[in-house]
Amino acid sequence: PETLSALHDGLWMVVNASGTGGRARIPGREVSGKTGTAQVADLKSGGYHPDRFVSSFIGFFPADAPELVLSVVIHEPNPAIAHFGGDVAAPAFAKIAAAAKKLVM
Repeated sequence: PETLSALHDGLWMVVNASGTGGRARIPGREVSGKTGTAQVADLKSGGYHPDRFVSSFIGFFPADAPELVLSVVIHEPNPAIAHFGGDVAAPAFAKIAAAAKKLVM
């Protein structure tokens, strides 16, 4: 129970406090979740591509009694615009979740 409580609080803070997921907020719902940003592996060199990314956000709402879980994964967003999960995938989550909340009430 203590671990679950700490995890729940951490996921809530990602969106609602000092975390990177603030752009996943949706009006009228408490959202919890986690952003992610990863470089794409370069199979030829054995390292990573410096300018190719996978951006993600997985979240749920309402935070205190989840009714919907949604994962948004964006493969290779344009790094000249943005590539972090909080900047790319979190806003997409918010738009999709805002539309879905009409179904989950």
